[in-house]
Amino acid sequence: MAIFSAQRGIEKKIQKLKPELARKIAAGEVIDRPHAVVRELLDNAIDSGANNIRLEIFSGGIEKIIVKDNGIGLSKENLALCAQPHATSKIGSELDLLKIQSMGFRGEALSSIAAVSRLKIQSKQRQAKENHAWCLESEVGLEDRIEPCLIHEGSIVEAQGLFANFPARRQFLKRPATEAALCRQVFIEKSLPFIDIHFSFFSDGEKKLDFPEAQSYKERFASALGLEKSLALLHELEGQDTAELPEWRFKIVIGDPSLARTDRKQIHIFTNNRKIDEYSFVQAIEYGCQGYFPNGLKPIAALFLEISPALVDFNIHPAKKEARFKDSTAIHRAIHTSINRFFRSFSFKAIQEDSLEREETKHQYEFSNDFSIPTRDQHFSKPAYRGKESHFSPSFLGPRPSKDFEGENRSSYAQASQPIKRSHIDSSFQNEQEFNRSATKKNGLEEKAAASFRYFGSYASLFLIAEKNEKLYIIDQHAAHERILFNQFMQKKAQRQSLLIPQLFTTKDKNEDSYLESIQDELQEQGFQIEKVAEGKWEIREIHELWEGDLEGLFSEILENKTEPRDLLRKIAENYACKKAIKDGSYLDDASAIALITESFALDDPHCPHGRPIWTIISKEELFSRVKRS
Repeated sequence: MAIFSAQRGIEKKIQKLKPELARKIAAGEVIDRPHAVVRELLDNAIDSGANNIRLEIFSGGIEKIIVKDNGIGLSKENLALCAQPHATSKIGSELDLLKIQSMGFRGEALSSIAAVSRLKIQSKQRQAKENHAWCLESEVGLEDRIEPCLIHEGSIVEAQGLFANFPARRQFLKRPATEAALCRQVFIEKSLPFIDIHFSFFSDGEKKLDFPEAQSYKERFASALGLEKSLALLHELEGQDTAELPEWRFKIVIGDPSLARTDRKQIHIFTNNRKIDEYSFVQAIEYGCQGYFPNGLKPIAALFLEISPALVDFNIHPAKKEARFKDSTAIHRAIHTSINRFFRSFSFKAIQEDSLEREETKHQYEFSNDFSIPTRDQHFSKPAYRGKESHFSPSFLGPRPSKDFEGENRSSYAQASQPIKRSHIDSSFQNEQEFNRSATKKNGLEEKAAASFRYFGSYASLFLIAEKNEKLYIIDQHAAHERILFNQFMQKKAQRQSLLIPQLFTTKDKNEDSYLESIQDELQEQGFQIEKVAEGKWEIREIHELWEGDLEGLFSEILENKTEPRDLLRKIAENYACKKAIKDGSYLDDASAIALITESFALDDPHCPHGRPIWTIISKEELFSRVKRS
């Protein structure tokens, strides 16, 4: 039996609530904590056309919240109405809901704030005479008062004693420090898209944040996250609708993998300057980063989407935290593609720089009067100790070649240094012995290519140690082989297998049907054949030969998250490469290790499919610095 139970089965008299109580209850849908007041007041300040906005909070906003702006101000007539329920200048008819461009539009904010606090607004119109302004004081249960006052420009809005007249709500407020942190977060979110406005934030009289007008989203994003010194690690991308008359466009600020996080807290989605919760766009950002962020790490990013107001509805959440899109498929795809293309070119640029360095080294050898392969004693005076119990086993030392690189030394070195051709680094390598046998059979590596690095040995049967261009490379053999296998897989034509009994699944609406029709051919290229058998009904007839998993769940994911067909193939390739790659602790003989390193240095992207780097580099200067040598 419940200790506190509602009385049921007893008819009670229905009564109309007093206006004051009704306003307090309605206000609770909009204003639940101090940060909600901050959100609404900042929206109004932004809509005023201000280019300087100042937020002040006291005791976490519980005691007092003040927002000052230098906007257009309010006339006496508008000031008298602004705190009344459902009074707004933003919309006048139902049709206006289809073209909302302002931050506020419902006419609920100031009325709700006045219902749960003591509201005071001082405002001066831009065209008004010097210091000629009006002041409104509004509090639930009392008649509004308007009097002349003196302020220099814009508006000053104060909300004092939040929920002082509503104890049932006030008791659930957190400590001032907690409420202040939430106010701070809202301040940051509101300031991010409006780079042409100077925002400042004060808590208990102390300046906490200051964001001057910025030249770019990247600059404002860096200020908001305290990354001013890491501006070079942030990148700004853009994309837009490909239609003749574009209906949307976006900019994305995204950080390098070195700034990655373990959570999604710093992925921000803005639509028409509103911060919203839109998982499909968050997922599009993450999909674009696949393969470049290791171990499930998440990027720091902000999407700034501008879209025709007719294609999005913000009037579905009391705090406007959500939006409903007519069709977000094309936007999702463009976000994913833009980010993926950027990181692909970003990695390729790094490889090009490395290749240029390699070419310079090669030419140095070609034009030297004393041409020879770099030998052990150029930078390492003694061979490493090979002990029985040692984890460091220099497995390829070999005889030192002569100056002219002729005869037996040349032949044996070249043979031991042959690469494993892509067609041989595949699933046939069931274990390291088979990998080793295959590597020793390969021939044809040019001698000068062999001279581009020197192999010293392995550590812990996992890391291969090599030197190239006076830098020490520590190479993860599993990650390197995994990337090679992954690239192979993605370059092959997808092989399909027919289902004995086609799998039937249904769609929810015409938008889902349209999406499947738009990707049907691409799905087939990636190994999945689907056919529409009736309105809202589809059959899966063929699947990729290596697909493992629930097919019904697969297509639910495709429809809900707008998964790209290429991403399906990528998931299969990642799973395949991870399973087939040389494992940690597997021993590679000399020829196999050299061949794997050669293949690794030829990769366009030095990361495993999950985003982990294949190698780490220690320069000669860094090594000397670590051991305090000059």
